[in-house]
Amino acid sequence: MRPVLSTLLVALPAVLAAQANRLPPLRESPAASVSLDIGLTNVKIDYHRPAVRGREIWGKLVPYGETWRTGANEPSLITFGGDVKVDGKDVPKGTYAFYTIPNKESWTAILSKNTKLWGSYGYDAKDDLLRWTLKPEAKDGKGTEYMSFFLIPTGSSSARVELHWEKVRVMFNVDVDVHGAYRKLVLEKIAAAKPEEPKDGVLYFQAAQYYFKQNLEPAQALAWATISCKTWESFWPFELKARLEEKAGKQAEANADMEKAIALSKSAKNAPPKEYIDTLEKDLAAWKAKK
Repeated sequence: MRPVLSTLLVALPAVLAAQANRLPPLRESPAASVSLDIGLTNVKIDYHRPAVRGREIWGKLVPYGETWRTGANEPSLITFGGDVKVDGKDVPKGTYAFYTIPNKESWTAILSKNTKLWGSYGYDAKDDLLRWTLKPEAKDGKGTEYMSFFLIPTGSSSARVELHWEKVRVMFNVDVDVHGAYRKLVLEKIAAAKPEEPKDGVLYFQAAQYYFKQNLEPAQALAWATISCKTWESFWPFELKARLEEKAGKQAEANADMEKAIALSKSAKNAPPKEYIDTLEKDLAAWKAKK
């Protein structure tokens, strides 16, 4: 026969769920989150922040050599909005539980596909997506009272994740193929667009502008700019088309399209700054002066 207490504990979640009018839990370790966009990819960490409160943390409250939820209450969760590299290792888009196994000289970091556990109870290595090694560093000063995650940009396509608690810091890098992801998006959008649709004129301009700035497939960029000029009567696509033509050695066409861009910029309802128009006229004069 099942003990009465055991039966009550099993039934308690269902009872609580059925009670609409009940008090929320008060947690000593507050919930927190931090997020950062790396290109089109958002990285977000959701966690609970335990406090030191005068306790000995490493090797005591957090035992060495044991799997730790890396926070309080539920395990910390890391969500990658796109495919990334974590310390050089491929990680697909998704949400993962972040566990660690702290030791004095090194930590094992874990991304687990099981995000439904409470703490590390029931953790199973078979759910691991990735394991790698972190090097703990000693922090100067009084330390960090409440455990904190930080997402620190280190470039246009990378960031560093840092975990601070007490007088210890660990960190790892996240890298994103920003331009690969953006180029994929460009091609997906263009594949769904219609060249004859005026509403898609801006899209073709944006695609051509991105290729122009990244020095990708000049002929393709010029083709998209040409479509944009046919469906969007604005100085923006004509200037871009002119610059692509000038770069391709099509000087007569470039001069004509730059003249069109200048005329449209002067007659536009929301005219661009005079400095912009002056730049177009200066560049056109320089092109015409070429022999």
